[in-house]
Amino acid sequence: MIVGLGLGLWGIAGVSAGTDELVTMDVARRSGPQLVELLGHVDAVHGLHYVLMYLVGQAAGVSVFTMRLPSAIAVAVVVAGLSWLGRLLGGPRLGLYAGLLLAVAPTASRYAQEARSFAFVMAVAVLATGALVKVLSGSSRWAAGYAVLIAVLGWFNGVGLLLVAAHAVTVVLRRPGRRTAVRVLLAQAAGITAVVPLLLLGFSQRSAVGEATRSPPPPCTTT
Repeated sequence: MIVGLGLGLWGIAGVSAGTDELVTMDVARRSGPQLVELLGHVDAVHGLHYVLMYLVGQAAGVSVFTMRLPSAIAVAVVVAGLSWLGRLLGGPRLGLYAGLLLAVAPTASRYAQEARSFAFVMAVAVLATGALVKVLSGSSRWAAGYAVLIAVLGWFNGVGLLLVAAHAVTVVLRRPGRRTAVRVLLAQAAGITAVVPLLLLGFSQRSAVGEATRSPPPPCTTT
């Protein structure tokens, strides 16, 4: 986790913000009512991330560093989560190697220095997978946590719910027994149900994306 955080912070403010990051920074500068109005018309699917960035902006100001810092911390959580998952599946050595490999991966460093939701999606996905392993191992108390993590995953990114399909395949291959399988299924259903309002709102806003896609390019001028 320390290695992942260190590499994520290394030069974190050295590159100018990209187009999508500028959107995040613009949202973080808005007032609370303006943020609510925005999410009511467009980009509700990114709402959880925008709310988080708004709170960070209120607490620490809006800059390239403050907007990217949460992503760096999220990647550190991903590394720690993967180490935990490796320990669950193969012991301490596997967990250590898995975490270190992810920490030095270029993809991890990229998302650690990008003021978008990708690092948060990675973190929740890894933690949800670890919770699934605990449930399949017979620890029923993890079922509620697993359901919450699935819901949070969907609120960060609806596409992340595809992880549920991969988890379902894991359950089928593992054959944990009827009671455990039903427990996992109910947790998944509860998590997905909690995301349905966001999915419906996002679907209703799809025309905004379509209009942006169909808008003609600006006329070219020559001097």
